[in-house]
Amino acid sequence: SCLEFMNVRLKGIHGNNIRCLDPVSHLHLNDVDWHQDGDYTFTQGALNFFNQVDFIGSHTFSYESAQTSTIDSYSKWLVADNFLLKIGRNNGIDGAEPIYMSDSTSVLELHDSSMYVTSSGMRLTRGNLLLGGEISIDIDGTSSTDGFAFGDGTVENDFVLELKAGSVARFVKGAIIYEIMSQDGIQSPYGFAQIIREPDSKFYINTDLKLS
Repeated sequence: SCLEFMNVRLKGIHGNNIRCLDPVSHLHLNDVDWHQDGDYTFTQGALNFFNQVDFIGSHTFSYESAQTSTIDSYSKWLVADNFLLKIGRNNGIDGAEPIYMSDSTSVLELHDSSMYVTSSGMRLTRGNLLLGGEISIDIDGTSSTDGFAFGDGTVENDFVLELKAGSVARFVKGAIIYEIMSQDGIQSPYGFAQIIREPDSKFYINTDLKLS
């Protein structure tokens, strides 16, 4: 089954009060503002993001589904305003990836928000992770198998990490696995930005990287 929200603002979201009733159900979000008034857990089924979808509020969204959600072509999932996105593979390091990006026009944007990657880790390919404002990324996994991976070492699944002008991306702990094929895989095309690696974080750079 599939439920679609289009051109709406959803308020009062908390707990699990919007949910899929079985693993094969889909929730389509198409030009939606998602406002939480408490912490929320998505437990099963999949989300599909179309056009602009904004998750707003100083609460936690925990993605615990074993299914993969999709950011469509020419679409953006924005996480903003002190929001915490808690996400990772559900069934260990061999579980399905939580997020699939359709192509290079698919964007996950974190703006003045935080991301927590669980101990099962995750990998983003094809699309774009866009960071703006003050960003904190906290990763439970500490190895090249259970960390937060960008790209997979293939051209067809290449990935871009882009920082907006003035942004500060702080990696608190855990492992980043860099497997982007393009030498310009980390970009800040519009002005000065910072990446801060705290002592408990580590970067595995498995492909060439040019910072300029």
